[in-house]
Amino acid sequence: MIITILIDTSSLEVFINGGQTSLTGLVFPPKGCTGVNITSTQPVHVSVSTSDY
Repeated sequence: MIITILIDTSSLEVFINGGQTSLTGLVFPPKGCTGVNITSTQPVHVSVSTSDY
């Protein structure tokens, strides 16, 4: 299973196995929030990268 997560100032997009399954949501984290926690019941490969748009 490969999970790709895209986050910007107010949206969160999750793609599983290249888009086979996806989830999109609006998020409004508290000011100063600097991280994301990921929990899984199965082994997964998580790739982290940043982009300046």
